[in-house]
Amino acid sequence: NLTQYESITEEDKIIIKSFLKAKKYDEIANELNKSTPYIKKRAKFIFDTFEVPDLISFLSTYRRYDILFTKEDVMNYNKKVTQKI
Repeated sequence: NLTQYESITEEDKIIIKSFLKAKKYDEIANELNKSTPYIKKRAKFIFDTFEVPDLISFLSTYRRYDILFTKEDVMNYNKKVTQKI
């Protein structure tokens, strides 16, 4: 649930979504009109926030989970879970 991480910006969320879609740093940089070193710096911040050392660890840890990016995502997920009960 990314909504509980106040330090994660909307741009960081886009970067995270891009990682989960297997996009490369250069591709993300082009899409966001940023430099590749900037994306790598934000990625390091993201990895530090989630206490993983690198992209491989991030993906192996979080790829299998439903990542909730917004409060609306959280509400929809809770509805889905409640309906299964």
